Amino acid sequence: MAAGKKTFLTASDSEFASMTGSLFAFQSLPTVNGFLDAAIAALPGWRKILPNYPVVSWLSFVEYIRTMVNSLASDGHIRELVCQLQLVGEVTTSHIL
Repeated sequence: MAAGKKTFLTASDSEFASMTGSLFAFQSLPTVNGFLDAAIAALPGWRKILPNYPVVSWLSFVEYIRTMVNSLASDGHIRELVCQLQLVGEVTTSHIL
């Protein structure tokens, strides 16, 4: 490409609609933060101390997260955390949210 020339990409209307739809889907995903990383790091320790792991009640999960990860986490924070853990494949849920 010659110096000073710009490259422009073109797309058909259907391609553009597909790209913007994908972009919207990406933008609607929750943002990752340190809370998620800390929770994922704490999961292996949980396997060692919980007798019924991987089946865990909501109250046990909340207590563990507040004890081992973040004592100031609200119920809303923990619900969002569960959604993020589901998106990355770390947990599955059954009627807790």
